[in-house]
Amino acid sequence: TKHLTLDHVIPRSKGGTHTWDNVVTACEKCNSSKGESPSDRLRQRLLHEIGMVLRTKPKAPMHPALAQLSEGIAFAEQFWKEQHPVDL
Repeated sequence: TKHLTLDHVIPRSKGGTHTWDNVVTACEKCNSSKGESPSDRLRQRLLHEIGMVLRTKPKAPMHPALAQLSEGIAFAEQFWKEQHPVDL
């Protein structure tokens, strides 16, 4: 999407925080569907109230080098399991 915004999963007006576990990116249309306008913060709704769900759980970003290492470890574990099956 061309225009992404930061969206608070739990709106700040409802006690949500501006932290990694409560902030996701959303297109302008989806973000604005939670509230009438920026000035109407008290009426902002939660995702489940408008029939939306998160695609992934928000989390702190990972340094690219750590992300590659993590992917490499996951690949190695899967490769090991495929090469050394365990019969129960």
